[in-house]
Amino acid sequence: MHGLEHPKLKHRVLTIEGDTIALCLQAGDPGILHVDVGGDGSSDFSFQPADVASIAVDALADDDVSDASRSGSLMAARPQRRPRLDDF
Repeated sequence: MHGLEHPKLKHRVLTIEGDTIALCLQAGDPGILHVDVGGDGSSDFSFQPADVASIAVDALADDDVSDASRSGSLMAARPQRRPRLDDF
């Protein structure tokens, strides 16, 4: 996991840094928010959505991608806007 930094949760703000970032709620259990940093399709970190009021994403430099999905699958896509927890 090159350049992988652990997301930080402070004052209910989840801060995530990385070149490729994907967020999703766990299929069958929306009480778990998965974070894939690196774009390999697997969850690197997880959080309880009830602990998160907002999400700050820093996709760093270059050709970055981020995605927020309700489907329960981690995938990367072209970002349209910053993902918000309300999207779930």
